[in-house]
Amino acid sequence: MIEQLKYIWRRQPVMTFLLTGTNVLLFFLQALSARVGSAAALRQWGAVSWELVAVGGEYWRLFASMFLHMSFEHLLSNMFSLIVIGQVTEAALGHIPFLAVYLLSGTGASVFSLWFYHLLNQNVISAGASGAIFGILGALLAAAVRRHGSVNGISRGRILLLVLLMAYSGYTAGSVDNAAHLSGLAFGFLLGLLFCRRPAVSR
Repeated sequence: MIEQLKYIWRRQPVMTFLLTGTNVLLFFLQALSARVGSAAALRQWGAVSWELVAVGGEYWRLFASMFLHMSFEHLLSNMFSLIVIGQVTEAALGHIPFLAVYLLSGTGASVFSLWFYHLLNQNVISAGASGAIFGILGALLAAAVRRHGSVNGISRGRILLLVLLMAYSGYTAGSVDNAAHLSGLAFGFLLGLLFCRRPAVSR
């Protein structure tokens, strides 16, 4: 039993599945207690806004908001991206660094988004895992840079193309927090450079 658990820990994307399960569980708990997507439900469960965080001092929202989704479609889109990108990134970084990138990028994206839209005098309520997901995508790009241009057979060019496609889809869709996306990507890239070491060169 212990050996099986060790095998699962070494070979399986444990944190990707854990984060996906946490997001799904919290969505359905929210759905049971309040109307999903309503302003009241978003405020109750941890959405970010200047009034609630900067004025009200509810800084826990900067963390909690990355586990909150506005609709089933929102959840489905983010969880699909998390599973696809997360498995590769987790294999490249390791379980704990991957989790750190996800949480730090998501929180950093919340902070930047809050500040950015306040500067624009826009009263935005923000929630979702996409800032953190862009963070792990940025870390995957950083891993490709560190590892001479590819990660697990995926080239740096293909990863960069995925970055551009996801960023473009955000700009063309409505009601999307692009400030969180791009800042999460930047945070993730920097953290990826920190956590992912170059492979040893044999002589």
